[in-house]
Amino acid sequence: MTATVPTNCTIGTLTDPSFEYTSFTTTDSTFFKQLTTVSCNSGSWTIDIRDSGATAVTTPLTGSVRGVQYALGLSNSSTVPVSGLSAVYPNTGTGQTQTAPLNLQLGVQTACLIDKPIDSLTVSYTSFQPNAVTASVPVLVRCNANTPWTAGLQGPAAPTAPPVTSLNSQSLLGLTYSLQVTPASGTGLGNINNGQQTVTIGLNLPGGQGGRCATGSCTASATHTLVITY
Repeated sequence: MTATVPTNCTIGTLTDPSFEYTSFTTTDSTFFKQLTTVSCNSGSWTIDIRDSGATAVTTPLTGSVRGVQYALGLSNSSTVPVSGLSAVYPNTGTGQTQTAPLNLQLGVQTACLIDKPIDSLTVSYTSFQPNAVTASVPVLVRCNANTPWTAGLQGPAAPTAPPVTSLNSQSLLGLTYSLQVTPASGTGLGNINNGQQTVTIGLNLPGGQGGRCATGSCTASATHTLVITY
């Protein structure tokens, strides 16, 4: 009597790949995770990734999750001989195909970035001059798509106070000035226009002030903080 054991394979429990991606990372991110195991009673097997149309994909399967582009591929997907394993039923015969759904889970860490250190606001003022002195400096902000953000300022006298859009009654060398930030809020653009949104910090130094200086010319500086909250 001859007994024939049909070639058969089973796919083990599938673990959905779950990855965390940090927004605006400057280099490509590569993740590796074991997804499943394959058991065959004899012969060899191959494995591939298939798209939603059940078409085998020989190159990495590409797509987008939450605005992040990805390429999903398999390592060691070539034919690998397997032997000495027990037969698995009920499928019989050769050329069988076992499939299992694969759900890609991709988490995106929300982020807002300032493109570079903020340039200094430098002005000159003559005591009792009639006209105000104004100046401004632009700041480029990049945030995730659809992420709401607000902009505010903190002054040197209260560096831990809640940020505000206008810092009034600031003083340096006996001169009173104010700082404003515009716009006060916005919504992130993601990759649109490289995600860049302009926030402007403006300085207003009213005229008619005498100031305080014991020599012919005096200079001073103060540190203010721009806070982007998201």
